[in-house]
Amino acid sequence: MSELPKHLNLIFWGVIIIIIDFHISSTTNGFGLKLDILHDIIGATMVFKGVSGISKVQVDNPIFKAAIRHALVASAIQILFSFYDIVIYNVPLLVGVLIDLLDLYILWGIIMFCKSMIVLSETYNLEPFIKKWNTAKQLFLWLNLIPLGILQVISLVYLLSNIAVGQWHMESVFGVTLSLILTTTILLIPLIYALVILYQMRKFKRFY
Repeated sequence: MSELPKHLNLIFWGVIIIIIDFHISSTTNGFGLKLDILHDIIGATMVFKGVSGISKVQVDNPIFKAAIRHALVASAIQILFSFYDIVIYNVPLLVGVLIDLLDLYILWGIIMFCKSMIVLSETYNLEPFIKKWNTAKQLFLWLNLIPLGILQVISLVYLLSNIAVGQWHMESVFGVTLSLILTTTILLIPLIYALVILYQMRKFKRFY
């Protein structure tokens, strides 16, 4: 349990590195390479190590074990995505759909991480964080997973109707506008809230 702040610290700074996007890219005829100054691989690996460390905390609860397992798989997928992002190329439609589905699973993994932190907080009587992690879980569910899931269903309907669409880019003003609003405003609220909880929890005096 005394190692928990270290694991939370890895996740906190790992997420920050993933969010920061300073990169140099070069493309020719739609194909090329992208080099991040602080590459997402570093941040994703830090998150994976942090989640892996939390999974080893002694919590005798099957819900915690199942939830943190999903979080661990999701963080591993994020590492694979980080390698994938190095290469720039025209993504085939079906590959784009698969990536979108994996993105949804990553969001599910984040929700499961919140659930695991709720159980951990209950186990060790960390009262200030039980309600906070539950709020974070609800925010990720209602402001991220459900809206993006609906968009994914719409994209699949377009696909099955043989209407060409790109990854989250529908051929309509409504679709593009909705995507921009989601990605620039609503989607950021749960992430910012979770980062605040991580910052507060890694500084919690009871751990020291």
